[in-house]
Amino acid sequence: NYIAYLRDGTIFDNTIKRGKPLAFQTGKKQVVPGLELGIMGMKAGEQRQLFLKSEWGYGEDGVCLETEEDDDATCLVPPDTDLVYDVTLINVGPAPNN
Repeated sequence: NYIAYLRDGTIFDNTIKRGKPLAFQTGKKQVVPGLELGIMGMKAGEQRQLFLKSEWGYGEDGVCLETEEDDDATCLVPPDTDLVYDVTLINVGPAPNN
């Protein structure tokens, strides 16, 4: 589980509120690089607060959606924005067979 927010405290993602922890495989680029690196070595039940420089998060692209009405973009995460993740590792398991 995690709560992800901007340095000003604005939450942009919260797996706890959604009621569904994020499941992913390390090394598959399924999450931002800083989150993957930050959980390395964690054990089930462990908590960490991760401070990610923008290049370890969404970088110069941010997370923005262009609107159809004009060229202005609405950004959930503005470009070049540092991030904070409060992470609780729920479980560590083997990779599924593909």
